[in-house]
Parts: sequence; C-alpha cells; structure tokens
Amino acid sequence: MKKISLFCPGKINLSLNILGRRADGYHYIDSIMQAIPFGDTLAASARVDSKVNITFAGEGAKSIGSSNSVQKTVALLKSKFGEFGADIHVQKRLPIAGGLGGSSANAAGTLVALNRLFGFFSEDAEDLYNSEIIKTASSIGSDTAFLTGAILGCAAARVSGVGEIITPLPVNLTLPAIIAKLPNTAVSSADSYKKFDTLYPSFFYSPADNSKLASAISDGLSPYSFMHNALQNSSEALCADLLKTKSSIAAAKANHILMSGSGACYIGFFDIAQNAVAAAKKLKAQGFWCISLST
Repeated sequence: MKKISLFCPGKINLSLNILGRRADGYHYIDSIMQAIPFGDTLAASARVDSKVNITFAGEGAKSIGSSNSVQKTVALLKSKFGEFGADIHVQKRLPIAGGLGGSSANAAGTLVALNRLFGFFSEDAEDLYNSEIIKTASSIGSDTAFLTGAILGCAAARVSGVGEIITPLPVNLTLPAIIAKLPNTAVSSADSYKKFDTLYPSFFYSPADNSKLASAISDGLSPYSFMHNALQNSSEALCADLLKTKSSIAAAKANHILMSGSGACYIGFFDIAQNAVAAAKKLKAQGFWCISLST
C-alpha cells in the first residue's frame, strides 16, 4: 500500500493584530506568521476498506481525544468526496496548548497526506492561496490554511481575514531564538479572544505595524519595535503563571520576548545562536519545555 510521510511544522506569530469581530464571533486578524523547523510528523497509508484509524504518540498524545483536528479533516474530506480508508499516525513533538499551531499542523498534514494518497485536489495551482486545497484548509481551522501552505513550501506569510487571506512573504526572519513553555500552563484561544473583547471593547490598543515589520525582515533590520501580540495581555490576565515563562526568558538575557498565538509558549530572540542554545539549556534545567532554533 502507498504510504505518505510528512513533516508538519509548527508556527510562530511574529505579530498578531485583532481588527474586529464578526457576527458569528470569529475575529478579524492581521498577523505575520512563520513556520519553524520544529514540528510533528505524520504518516498515512491507504486501506482497501473505508475505515480510518487515527493514532497519536509523543508529546501530549494521551490528552488528545477522539474529537480532534485529524478526525475533523477526515470527516470533511469524506463529506466532500465520499468514502475512503486510511491508517494515520501522528508523532507529536509540538506541545499541546502552546500557541504553535500543533492541532492545525496535524490537520494540514492530514489534508496534504490524504490528498496525495487519493488525489482530491491539484497541488500545482499557479496561485496556491486561491487553490481548492487551501480553501478547504481554511474551513478546518484558523491556522490550517497557513500551515498547509507551509507544508507545500511557503514558510512565511501575512495572514488576515479570519485566517483565510494569505499573502506569502519572500524572506524569513533568521534570528536565533528559543521557544519555551511552563508545563501545565494553558489558555484556550477562545478564552483569550473573549478576554480581549472585554479588555478592548472598541478594539483600541497599540497594534503591530505589520507593513514595517515585513519590510524590516526583508531588509535585514531589527524587527523588534514592530512586533506585538494583541492576545498577550489577555492570556496573561487569565493565567498569571504564564509570566513565569516570560520572566525566565528575560533572565536569560533575551533581546525581545513575544508570546505566540494565545500562548502558553513565548519566543525569546537573541543576537547569536550560542546565547540561544545556552538559554534553552538553562530553562530546561529549570523545568520548562524549551527548544532553541534559528527562526
């Protein structure tokens, strides 16, 4: 039987603006997202029957229930194209409730893997972000379209609407960084957005300047003054323990610290890789989940 194996990268938000709220409760955003060289792996193989077996292993796998993003993606594809069978296994490395898009990465990987097994969509569209596979990804989850594009080769983009409008960026940010999370800390995205609505009922706050941020990244200039996450205050208000991660990264002498998504992960940026590696080692010794990378 044919088998597909994929790397499903996580993402970080280098900025996140919230511009308004739709009548159905979804929020309009303007964010610069970047895929990271750290993520889950997914393997899928076709079956001769119409049964789909889904298994998880690794980081946080025991906490993943039967109603998950992989199952949701399978159900959507069956509703659109009819019955098929597959065995799907996800090896988790991305932390649960980290703000790194782990659930969306798994959905994106499932969508691409099953497409390559059964040929639902073309991946050769001249305009990837107006293609049927990306439109389908948008209907699964807010980060799934971007992460589907990341699997298909686009590592950085400006994302707007409710996550479905994606403008690829030609250059990635390449500063050394760490990503850290205190175990057992979590804030749901839904709760963080609700708290944002309470804190900023007129959506008045100091947003990131995403045009200047994109230009700074492209020109190799310092991006820090243009970075902002509109959900950071909201999540920190809901879970004070998040501040332990931020303060520990600050103590490791990071140049800039930013929450990714609604947390609980923070990104700490450094001038040189040696400092990032040393900081990651220090935080791991303190009990944090932590990785070092060049973004």
